[in-house]
Amino acid sequence: MANHLEAVSLASAQTLELHSDLSGMPYLQCLTDAASTIRELRTSGVKVAVSSNNFQELVDDYIARTGIEFDMVLGYRDNFAKGEDHFRHIETTCGIARDEMTFVGDSLKDGEKAAASGVTFRPLTLPPAAGALGWTDASDTFVA
Repeated sequence: MANHLEAVSLASAQTLELHSDLSGMPYLQCLTDAASTIRELRTSGVKVAVSSNNFQELVDDYIARTGIEFDMVLGYRDNFAKGEDHFRHIETTCGIARDEMTFVGDSLKDGEKAAASGVTFRPLTLPPAAGALGWTDASDTFVA
């Protein structure tokens, strides 16, 4: 699990906890203390990144103000957006295969970006259209 990566969108970085279901596979559950959860993930060897479509400078500033440490913080810049660009960067920089990544997001677009790039998606909250996609709870994986 040391190479597993959780890519977290900015909106999602507020409430996460890693658990294991009966099969031992990790899933995410909402909590109120993201800082301690992210710290626990990193302490256990899970690399944690922020992936945002906000400008890099804004993301860096926001993350600095939270005091939460991440392994990587990725924002938007020309020809480098959330989705394929960020996943490719994580893959080449960290040496983490896409089947070892989990993208946690709070929108259907986040799920679509993950699916299009071959990355597992975990919805932080279920959007209204989630039922049409077959999601039943936050432990479901987005499958396109």
